[in-house]
Amino acid sequence: MRQTNGPSLMPEHCALLTADTIESGGTQPEHLDSIPRLVEKVVAEASIEVGIGEDVHRNEQFSGDGLLRAYPSQYLPALIDLVLRSTRC
Repeated sequence: MRQTNGPSLMPEHCALLTADTIESGGTQPEHLDSIPRLVEKVVAEASIEVGIGEDVHRNEQFSGDGLLRAYPSQYLPALIDLVLRSTRC
């Protein structure tokens, strides 16, 4: 049996942000390598606009034409703002 020195705590929840390049399958092969950098740049610029620092996310995974980031749940309102601003393009 495991001994604890304090109360059992619930793990912190994460807010997930995903970004995807729509219809990237039609991209010319010579441009495919630039997609991850462009997605990362767009997300970084949008994050700055809503006041989220680049060092805040806890995990990041690229999917080839997009990315997934996990943030502490306290950033959920700012992530919603980020998505709302990004969809107005």
